[in-house]
Amino acid sequence: MGMFFLGVLRSGTIEQVRASLSGLDVEIAPVAPFVPEAIGPPSTAPADSVGPRMRSAPDVVRLAIVSAFPSEAWEHAATIAYGESGFNAAAHNTAGEDSRGLFQINVAPAANPDLLAYGDLFDPSVNAYAAYVVWKRQGWAAWRNVAIKSGIGATGPGIP
Repeated sequence: MGMFFLGVLRSGTIEQVRASLSGLDVEIAPVAPFVPEAIGPPSTAPADSVGPRMRSAPDVVRLAIVSAFPSEAWEHAATIAYGESGFNAAAHNTAGEDSRGLFQINVAPAANPDLLAYGDLFDPSVNAYAAYVVWKRQGWAAWRNVAIKSGIGATGPGIP
């Protein structure tokens, strides 16, 4: 039997999922939740990781950033999210690309289509985790224009 990932259970119980799949030859296996490198509320963060942009972010955005990025990246991540979407989780740019959510994660075929596997990129926590993955791959250079305009700098792997 082949294995397929059906998605993340966002509501309901495992029993409801099993009932909806009755008659299909499937097995439901529990999946361990993602545990990022640094989790904690902004109040427990080092003082320099919670700057003016992070403090100005809505609670849902701060929680998403804190849950996805290490504390030393929180302020820069908030700056990127603000510059890319104005903290608008529903932002969607389809002008020559397919960029979604807070961090405008581009999932066009030539960019990061693999990140669609993480789920709904309009969900702030999913988008922030996808942004973390992009950041680990490319550094802040993935958001070059915002990084340069904000003074973060477009640094990353293989970028001087």
